[in-house]
Amino acid sequence: MAKILVKRVPNYLVNTIKIGIVAILLATSFSAKALTHITSFNQAGYDAYTCHINGSPTLTGATITGDITLANGLDIPDYAFRNNPNITSVEALGSIGTIGVEAFLGCPANTLTFGDVITIKRDAFANCKAKTITFGDVTTINQDAFANCKATLIFGNVITISSYAFRSCDCEDAITFGNVITISSYAFNGCSKAKTITFGDVTTIDYRAFNGCNALVSLTFGANPPNVESSEHFRNCYNLTTIYVPDLRALSKYQKHPFWGSLPYTLEAIDKTPIPRNKTKIGRINIKQGKLEIRPRK
Repeated sequence: MAKILVKRVPNYLVNTIKIGIVAILLATSFSAKALTHITSFNQAGYDAYTCHINGSPTLTGATITGDITLANGLDIPDYAFRNNPNITSVEALGSIGTIGVEAFLGCPANTLTFGDVITIKRDAFANCKAKTITFGDVTTINQDAFANCKATLIFGNVITISSYAFRSCDCEDAITFGNVITISSYAFNGCSKAKTITFGDVTTIDYRAFNGCNALVSLTFGANPPNVESSEHFRNCYNLTTIYVPDLRALSKYQKHPFWGSLPYTLEAIDKTPIPRNKTKIGRINIKQGKLEIRPRK
């Protein structure tokens, strides 16, 4: 019978393998502990609430740490994560009813991700230091919801952006929206650091909606020119130079519009593909023996 030779593994490799296994186990343990799934809230007063974590009721406030997931259909109470320095991310696993007053005020999480939201209340993300905040469709963004917020902001479609909703917003990157029904008066008042704001189609822009957006260099709108309530929408936007639209067909609409065509800014199409012209080649027409004869062009 042949002998099977088993070569002894060197000690240094054994130790390395042991260390690797321990590291994997520790990493798995810590990541499991860091993830908190919230199934419901019961408001218990200012800055305090009973929070059901993984089905078990736990009194919390600024005590939750790490990554958080939120069950579908929750209302996030007032002050829920206010000034909590220990949250690294929040992800809603579905839609949210209401995001309460000061719910994420001062929150330094890296990312906050939500599905569709009905209402974002006053100061919900005021002074929020998150890097990126992403939403699905939103019904209403209330006054000062993003006051002094430093995050890059991405929204789906929005019905109403209320007056002063983004007052003094400190976002230095782009703010992006889908289609918007109403941008209320002074909605972006004093939003002095954002360089670009992008919209899909906007139905109505109210009085001085972009007043004091000092750093704003460009705006992007959808294919149809928004209805306007005043000639002072862009008052004190000293650095605004360009308004972008999707294509040359949209550009033609804006250029012919009595308000948009008279602005002192450059109107520019993003897609410069020429508009196709509908040409019909009839060919040669002859009449022979009282009959009409059409020969195609070669």
